Amino acid sequence: MLIQLKDITAGYQNSIVLRNVNLTVNPGDYIGVIGPNGGGKTTLLKVILGIIKPQSGKVIFGDKIRLSKEKTIGYLPQLNDFDKRFPVSVTDIVLSGFLSGNAVLHRYTKQERERAHFLMKKMGIENIRKKPAGEISGGQLQRALLSRALASNPEILILDEPNTYVDNKFEHELYENLKAFNEEGKAIILVTHDVGTISYYIKSIACVNETLFFHPSNIITEKQLATYNCPIQIITHGDIPHTVLKTHTQSHE
Repeated sequence: MLIQLKDITAGYQNSIVLRNVNLTVNPGDYIGVIGPNGGGKTTLLKVILGIIKPQSGKVIFGDKIRLSKEKTIGYLPQLNDFDKRFPVSVTDIVLSGFLSGNAVLHRYTKQERERAHFLMKKMGIENIRKKPAGEISGGQLQRALLSRALASNPEILILDEPNTYVDNKFEHELYENLKAFNEEGKAIILVTHDVGTISYYIKSIACVNETLFFHPSNIITEKQLATYNCPIQIITHGDIPHTVLKTHTQSHE
């Protein structure tokens, strides 16, 4: 077990966003998190990351995660959570993936710099490594943030809508890279609206709409979504195998 959520209720001020949520993440899991806007998907990630403290319930970390959460959990936030006005270069962004806690004065090792260079080259951003964050495109920033998330070779990778602002070519490369990461035994939690495409890659689905319903397969039916009270709309594209899930407006008993 890497992470376990037990009876989590969480929210903001007087508003409850998640209620009685249970989820276990094991090595090799590849969980696609779906649900309507405002249903609690990003809040779920923030609870796992410790950004939000639950009002009740427990987040339990396995030994590998507990010893060094910063090094064993890689996180790719939504792009609108990153302030491009911050005076850092692309290389600075990627290297920050090696930082632990508030280690602002961390001196990067030769191995860390080589790892950062390898990731930037792999993501196709080596040629802009010296550019400030404010001068690069959204797709380039997404590549830099993904490189940062992978920098420390984490045990679990958490991604919040990673295909935003990326072109079709990089999107395909992204999913193939994630597949390879997962095949190494690493776990992935991926929030997305693009279930039609990623159903080819993920292994299980978590439907989040205030509460969480876990489905231990990458195929989920319209009837199951209605039962889970998980109204979503999926737009699919491309020629790779995919599953189309219709919009749902009512839950069934």
